[in-house]
Amino acid sequence: MDAFRSAQVELINWLVSDYGYERWDALQVVSQVGTTRVGNVVDPKFTVVAKFPKQYLPEILR
Repeated sequence: MDAFRSAQVELINWLVSDYGYERWDALQVVSQVGTTRVGNVVDPKFTVVAKFPKQYLPEILR
């Protein structure tokens, strides 16, 4: 759960800092179009990847 939470928070922070999204707008759009993949659950160091489609980034900054 911590790995999932961390991946989502870092994705939202990235949208806010690099692309100028407001925090709540980033949360909303990530919850609707973001995807998450679990990469590793074999050992105690779980790996989760959060992704965001480029088509939803502001055009000027793509």
